[in-house]
Amino acid sequence: GNPHREPDAAFCIVGLSAQRIKQYVFETPGLPEIRGASILLDQVVEEQVEQIAQQIGRECVLQSAASTLIFLAPDSSDWVDRLKRAFYKKTLVAFCAAAAFETTLKEFLDNYSTCMRHFLSAMDADRYRAELPVWECLPFEARCAFCKKRAATTVTSRVRMPDGDHTPLCEPCRIKFQEERGEQRHQMGDARHRRAARADGFQEGRGKQRHQLGMSLLRDADIEKLLDVYRMNSHKAFTGGLNEMVPDSNEREQKKQIAFIYGDGSNFGQI
Repeated sequence: GNPHREPDAAFCIVGLSAQRIKQYVFETPGLPEIRGASILLDQVVEEQVEQIAQQIGRECVLQSAASTLIFLAPDSSDWVDRLKRAFYKKTLVAFCAAAAFETTLKEFLDNYSTCMRHFLSAMDADRYRAELPVWECLPFEARCAFCKKRAATTVTSRVRMPDGDHTPLCEPCRIKFQEERGEQRHQMGDARHRRAARADGFQEGRGKQRHQLGMSLLRDADIEKLLDVYRMNSHKAFTGGLNEMVPDSNEREQKKQIAFIYGDGSNFGQI
């Protein structure tokens, strides 16, 4: 409808944003953990976008990039608590800010920049009020081999210590490392699929090339009608290698092959 006729149609601007990203991502120097931390931050936003799309509508999302999510909601409801809960559940130790600012449709359309400034001020206020989790490592506890400040809760054999023992890891570092390995396996699977597709295309191209060269040899030798005599399909008559000349186990009829040998060089006729 016309926003000027309904100036009191209220809704909320809701948002979530990761804070001190470098502190979380570069907490450990290892590349797998750095990549895993970045993947986790992206996953939080992507998963919440799907939730918003199902409950409100994807068109309500204003921003979903750079570890920041901003969207429009009919009311604040419990969106702020849900966003924070999802963020901490995914990362365990990352720091975030979330807020909701209520406005009206008329105010949003007429003074968009003012509304967003008020919303960002609410985000800043939440960031200043936030309390970071406290991780304590007692003297008798083994420290995580990656971050070297939290107590280890598990060991992994995927990364070996210099003395050959299993590597002790805390839960946040384990999640980072595991997420990166999972993404790496996914990318390797996609790469294998692309290589297989390229190989299929290459073989198809080689098949066409063999057909053209084979037909050219038959024409040059003036025996092009030889295929008709043997009732052979010209597209299947030319093999690409010795392996293709071996009959399959379920083939009943022996293949009929014609070989052309080409040689060049000094004294080739004497061989």
